[in-house]
Amino acid sequence: MTNPAHKALLDAAVTDSSASGGRLRDTAVYVTGASGFLAASLLVYLSELSRRGQLNLRLYATARRPMEQVPLFNFLGIRPEVEWEIAPVEAACLPDAKNLIVLHAASHGSPRDYLCHAIETFEANTRSLVRLFKLCDAIRVKQFVFFSSAEIYGQPPETAIPTPENFVGGIDTLSLRSIYGESKRMGEVLGVSLGHEQRIPFTVLRPWNIYGPGQRLEDGRVPMEFIRQALAEGAIRLASNGTPRRAFCFVWDGIRQIVATLGRDAPVGAFNIGDRSEELSILELARQCAAACDLPASAVRYDPNAKAPGLNHCSPDTRAVAYLAGEAWTPTPLSTGLPVLRDWASFLNRK
Repeated sequence: MTNPAHKALLDAAVTDSSASGGRLRDTAVYVTGASGFLAASLLVYLSELSRRGQLNLRLYATARRPMEQVPLFNFLGIRPEVEWEIAPVEAACLPDAKNLIVLHAASHGSPRDYLCHAIETFEANTRSLVRLFKLCDAIRVKQFVFFSSAEIYGQPPETAIPTPENFVGGIDTLSLRSIYGESKRMGEVLGVSLGHEQRIPFTVLRPWNIYGPGQRLEDGRVPMEFIRQALAEGAIRLASNGTPRRAFCFVWDGIRQIVATLGRDAPVGAFNIGDRSEELSILELARQCAAACDLPASAVRYDPNAKAPGLNHCSPDTRAVAYLAGEAWTPTPLSTGLPVLRDWASFLNRK
């Protein structure tokens, strides 16, 4: 089943990338954790970009499940041209390919997952990164890209919001949740050290609240969780008073930014990936999710006296990646993205 609305948004984003995509001509791209949300979306995007621009991209991927079990591909009606290896990242092998870019995206990303699999999360972001760099010894690698996270910043002060890449940040090391952010921070340090040692350009990507088709129904993060609740229960329940503020980024806007960072030869670089054009409170987001599912605002239930867990306010400074992306583009508004996310959740419910 193909979703025309999401396919149209993908086509528009790929068109926007066409002018700058030429620098990736005849490049090989290897992606770990390929069945995950951002990794699978990136493979679709690169495959379409290569086909449209005749770039001769060679795409390789490794994941724990076969390509046929990635529902995003069916939702879009696209089977990306990828050489797919079924293997965990700790057993995967790099392809013997020229002009190879390695993207390490194999890690739990949802709190529901990494709180249950803390050691696996830590090892994916550290031990597996070191292993991949060792494999690079035998192959000339053009660039190593690490999918980090905005979690590495902790809670910035208001004077550092929107938050730039040079904000050092800090995380509560006595919090269970910090296993994710701290392992990402350690991965960044390891990558900088190993990249310097092996003379491989090392690029860090820090996604901020990216949403869209490709996320699991039980992902647990908003807005996906709000859409799931709206469809399953006819109501949305907040775990707080709804006052925390976030800035959400639709998936193809984020992937377009990621593609703009590929092929760089700078020794080290870090880039926020996101969109702060529609910053809003969690309560406001819940009401927009309700509207996208044809529910009234009264379907959103919250306790005005409840203390909000987690970060109170976060928003990215994305000027660095915008400079790389070059051409201006209009970010996908929530009014467009949320109905597509609703269609995606309905698609998963039917499976």
